[in-house]
Formats: sequence, C-alpha cells, structure tokens
Amino acid sequence: MRSVLTLVLLSACARQPLGLPADATALEVLPLERGALGAYFDRAIYVHGIYVVAAPEVAGAKLRHAAQVTAQYLDNDADGVVDAPGLTGALATNRATLMMFANERDAERSGIFEDPVLDRIWGQDLYGVETAPPRGFDASLEETLHLIHTAGYMHLWPDELMPMPGTPLMDAMDVARGGRFFDIPRPYPEESWYHYYDPTCDYACQGVEYFYWGLTTKLGAQADRCDAIAVEWEPCTPDLLARTDAGMSTLLDEPVLTLPTVLPDGTYTAL
Repeated sequence: MRSVLTLVLLSACARQPLGLPADATALEVLPLERGALGAYFDRAIYVHGIYVVAAPEVAGAKLRHAAQVTAQYLDNDADGVVDAPGLTGALATNRATLMMFANERDAERSGIFEDPVLDRIWGQDLYGVETAPPRGFDASLEETLHLIHTAGYMHLWPDELMPMPGTPLMDAMDVARGGRFFDIPRPYPEESWYHYYDPTCDYACQGVEYFYWGLTTKLGAQADRCDAIAVEWEPCTPDLLARTDAGMSTLLDEPVLTLPTVLPDGTYTAL
C-alpha cells in the first residue's frame, strides 16, 4: 500500500499563483487556470475547502467520483453543510489539494514531486486506475481520508488526532503495534494487530495509516477484505475492531470529534 505523501504546511511568504479557480462553486468541474499546478493538471473541482485536480489523462468520471467521496466524508449527513465546524476553514487555509494522475508512472514522470509547488499546498496523490475500479478496493476511500485527516482533522482536534507521541491516536496505535516503535520492528510482536512495514512511513505516517484503518473499518469498508489486508491490519470488521482495539474504538466515539458515521459510496446528493 502506498505511504502517505510527505505533507508541508504553507509558507506565508510563498503565495505565487497556483492556478486554482478563485470563484469555484462546490462540485463544479472547472478548467485549471494558468499557474504552477496548471503545468500538471487541466481541471479542478472544489469540495468544501479541498481542490481535487486532475491531469488530462484522468477520466472525468474518476475525477467526479473522487470529489463525491471527498464531499461525503466532509458532509456525511448530506445536508449541504460540512459536519465539523471549522473544518472547511482549516482545509482551505492549508490549501488541501487532492492530485489525480492516471497512474503512478504518470505521476512520477510528471516531475511534480520535485517541484517547489508542493511546498505551497497540502497535497495528496490519488490515481485514476485505483479510483472506483471495476473490481477491487476503491482507493479514493483511503487517499481522500488521508488528506482530510492531515490537512483538516489533526488541526481541528490536535489533542486527539495529531500523529505525535502522547495523543490518544498514537497511544492507541502503540498498543495496536505491540509497543511504541520509532523504527519499524522486524517482526512486530505477536500480540500486535497493526503491523505496517513500509520503510518510507515514519512514526507520524504510521499514525495516519492507523487512523484510516480504524475509521474505515468502523464504517464497514474492510469487512470483505480480511484475508487480503491481514498482513497489515487484522480487526477487519466493526465487531472485531470493537473487541480488539479498545483505544481506537474509544477514540472514534469521542464526543468532541465529528467524524463520519456512513461510508462514502461516491453518490453525494446535497448539491
């Protein structure tokens, strides 16, 4: 599984034009204006504080699906208002941007990962080939959530969801991994149920992945993937999560958090 893209907060002195539409209407597909991102992407959809941008090779249906999933995470009750007060502002301040290429090869060949433009957005990549595939898992459920968590949730609720030692998120993860490990153990302790071996994923990244596993499991996204994901994540159903991971279960039910309770399916109906 791909690790989370390295994320960078905006620099106050780096405000050069990015080419993002300034007057975008929610879920309207607009051409990308001239600017730094325009070298890689030709369309954008604005979703409650997030820009979803797509390279020319990305099918329109894939772009719209990713935007709809994003909208459903943010406005889970589909009343047209983002569920968590302040979340849209946090995402907009951080210039949260979901960057869609057709596939990983196109992304790597584009040169964007070497471009300083990434210092001026909070970016997360998602590929068309893994978005709503005919068969298999819809990766937009993962990558959009990573972006919402890192550019939004952890700023809105830092005491709970910041991936730093000592927060409830990371304390629960330490138990799930069988200990607090800043270097990946090989192997993980036998009693662990979350064992992520990607060497590019540091302690904070492990926390972002752990949050994704916990929330999407609670929402039912992993229930039919138990064998496929067991090498990384074992409590694959809501019931198993509740019985296995008390820390994560308690965190997801924390009253101060306004987290999704329904799994997105790409059919946002509020707008």
